[in-house]
Amino acid sequence: MNDPSTKDRILDAAELLLAEQGLNATSLRDITSAAGVNLAAVNYHFRTKDELILAVFIRRVEPMNQLRLTLLDALAPDAPLEDVLGCFFRPVVHMAKHKALVARMYVERRDLFQQIFETHLRPNAQRFAQAFSQRLPGLCRVELGWRLHFLVGLMIHTLAAEPVLRALSGDPEPLKDLDAVVARLVAFGAGGLRAGAAMVEDFHA
Repeated sequence: MNDPSTKDRILDAAELLLAEQGLNATSLRDITSAAGVNLAAVNYHFRTKDELILAVFIRRVEPMNQLRLTLLDALAPDAPLEDVLGCFFRPVVHMAKHKALVARMYVERRDLFQQIFETHLRPNAQRFAQAFSQRLPGLCRVELGWRLHFLVGLMIHTLAAEPVLRALSGDPEPLKDLDAVVARLVAFGAGGLRAGAAMVEDFHA
């Protein structure tokens, strides 16, 4: 088997350290030491730490998004809401190698997350918004946007806060069975998406 390229070694080391230590706490020196390369190699391939962080995420986001759309396109036109949610959640849950990394980006570097969203996530989100809207004709665009936002939060918190989940559930390995994780996300997400809008409208009365 061929050894990983220098670029891949940097990306692998960065992904692991960023997930474990955090985006702000991890230095380029930490990454070069773990990857067994010098700083010049990082500068050559990525130029800056921010560009390296973006590359780490894009490497994971692109195949996840492609799989999401492949699964979505394979659904029958009358497939239920739960099937669409499965396409939304499953690739992320199964393919997020270092699950806390997603939340760290969202919390620690909102500026970089916004770049990722605009360039790699927004088109994907729009496709799913359309699929959800077709199955939830009673929801206006504003309310659907709120509920999509809640779906993202549900997924990120589940993947990032495993210690909290262990404490609350009493399960020592709550994320071990990834299919069960997806099933729970789908069930909860479907309930939230289907909830009537009347309670929301009451606040504006």
